[in-house]
Amino acid sequence: MGWMQRIYGDQPEAQTGTLPEQLSDYRDVFVRMVQAAADDHGCNLDSDLVLSVLKQADIDQIPTCPPPELKAWADALALRLIRERGKVPKGWNQICHCKGCGPVYLWPGAATECDGCPWCWNRVKGQQVPQPEDAA
Repeated sequence: MGWMQRIYGDQPEAQTGTLPEQLSDYRDVFVRMVQAAADDHGCNLDSDLVLSVLKQADIDQIPTCPPPELKAWADALALRLIRERGKVPKGWNQICHCKGCGPVYLWPGAATECDGCPWCWNRVKGQQVPQPEDAA
């Protein structure tokens, strides 16, 4: 099932790929896109949480984004929110040795060594950084 169908269900918008007219509707669609992306990575995100990280300037940009870019933005935001909760996104099973965090999980094909990683933001903020148990 495509992301438009997951957001709209059987409504006509799912078939045409069109987005709504009202800014608040755009915002709600974007929140559902972020939630759908999080679901794909094995995590549930509350709509209030997603809304809490969006600034008005972000919301104002939603109508101007082509759907593929909007999807990429939603995916990136979902991954950020998942990581901020100290959870490893589904499929992130590549072990990387980060100079700042030590061994961490990244996406398949990622570097096996790095100077900084996406988990570094968690470390700097004092948030959880999941460590692979079998990393040497």
